Amino acid sequence: MKLDVTVFGFGSAFVVHDGSETSAQDVDLLIVHPSTHVASCQFAIVCKRRLAACIANAHITMLSAGEEQHFQFIRTARAVRLGAIRADHITDDLRTISAAVPILGKY
Repeated sequence: MKLDVTVFGFGSAFVVHDGSETSAQDVDLLIVHPSTHVASCQFAIVCKRRLAACIANAHITMLSAGEEQHFQFIRTARAVRLGAIRADHITDDLRTISAAVPILGKY
């Protein structure tokens, strides 16, 4: 089984701004994993822990692809795709996703 997840950002940190810093105090992330098989769920949990360790103030939600399709979370939350995390490239993929997360600032 290929182990990978897709990471999306949503919420106030990802609202399009006019170039000014965001006033968001946290970063809302969604991890979508392909299935409810044990290996897929376990890899998503590993990714959640690793993302939380490298992105300050991250609030991370996980859904299987089937759950996301049922709830239409990405569309409803206007989530932005930040990238994928693959088991064989986890460190590089985490670095890429971390770089795509907006820097939190104040007014």
